[in-house]
Amino acid sequence: MIFPDHLPIVAPADNIPGPGQGHWTYKDYAALPDDGNRYEVVDGVLFMVPSPGSEHQNAVGEIFVHLREYIKLRGLGKVFLAPLDVELAPDVVVQPDVIVILNDQRKKITHNRIMGAPDLVVEVV
Repeated sequence: MIFPDHLPIVAPADNIPGPGQGHWTYKDYAALPDDGNRYEVVDGVLFMVPSPGSEHQNAVGEIFVHLREYIKLRGLGKVFLAPLDVELAPDVVVQPDVIVILNDQRKKITHNRIMGAPDLVVEVV
């Protein structure tokens, strides 16, 4: 029996219609309808990511506030919170909890995602 507070961190989303596991791309991922679930793509495999809990969100918030304050006050770059897609490769799309892009990498920021590796990512587990 699986209890709600003991769900796996991520699970393959095998039941989602699409190109088939191992063949998902950012384009396929971006075309998913908003069904209320969170997804990531790693090596072409679509994963469902459970919603974070309150302790997780509190930790993420604290980290974000401190990083944003430091980076913004010094004019060093931008700090973002999930959900924001980071496309590391055509078949790798993730949503780290906190994302830092320094000024010299701002070209990676697009309207709907970060394209390429950020300068810093924080993932609270």
